[in-house]
Amino acid sequence: MTDSTTHLATEAESIDEYVKRKNIEVWAEAEDLDVSGGKPIRERPKVGKLLSLEFLDEWDLLILYKLDRGFRNHLDFVTFYHEYCERYGQQIISVGEEGLDMSTNMGRMFAGILVQFAEWELHTISERRSRAMSVMRRVARYPGGPYPFGYEPYQDGRARPGDSPRELGSRRDHSPRAQVLR
Repeated sequence: MTDSTTHLATEAESIDEYVKRKNIEVWAEAEDLDVSGGKPIRERPKVGKLLSLEFLDEWDLLILYKLDRGFRNHLDFVTFYHEYCERYGQQIISVGEEGLDMSTNMGRMFAGILVQFAEWELHTISERRSRAMSVMRRVARYPGGPYPFGYEPYQDGRARPGDSPRELGSRRDHSPRAQVLR
């Protein structure tokens, strides 16, 4: 097993261990898998609903494995911190960065640096992926996923037109055709 296959279990175990050690009552849990960390935390489908002002009295702590799991946008972090932590007294706990105390100026500064680094990392990955896709288009390599209808893979990773339906015989030889209008 690799870190990429166990990281979600590791994160969950670390958070569970922290909650148990600190005797924290968990009000709700949310896991927004397959949602970009670049999306503002309050706009995410699951956690965003729980962070609405409607539920503000229900929670005191937002517990994350690491800050970059919740925030990959510095403005989102600063806005959230100001609106929830400074105004209403809520706290952000980063289990993976346990020594980070955001109640101090130094802790907030380091949290800001960590989030800025996460934002830089997000943009770097996006740029690298964009450049790779551009190269793949230029050399006519198929980027992955199912091949479009009528194409099949070459061994070198390129897609080429497959046998045309005419070469396979008329479709009418195999099944009836219909056009349905709704």
